[in-house]
Amino acid sequence: MTPSGRHQSQDRPAKQARFVTDLGLLGGVLLAAVDTVGRPSVGWQARRAAKQAKKVAAHARDAVADRVSDLSS
Repeated sequence: MTPSGRHQSQDRPAKQARFVTDLGLLGGVLLAAVDTVGRPSVGWQARRAAKQAKKVAAHARDAVADRVSDLSS
């Protein structure tokens, strides 16, 4: 008997039902996390933002280098 006074065999169906419910909820959460409703994924957006930031930084670097070379001439 368990501390609650019930036999473990009586608790098993309730535990199984709770497990199946929790498993279904977890599946729903995972599906919601992956489903982007036609929008690009977060990973794609991050990679795109990194590429754009790299281009902006390179342009700024070139502009500063041009300005420094103009000042030193």
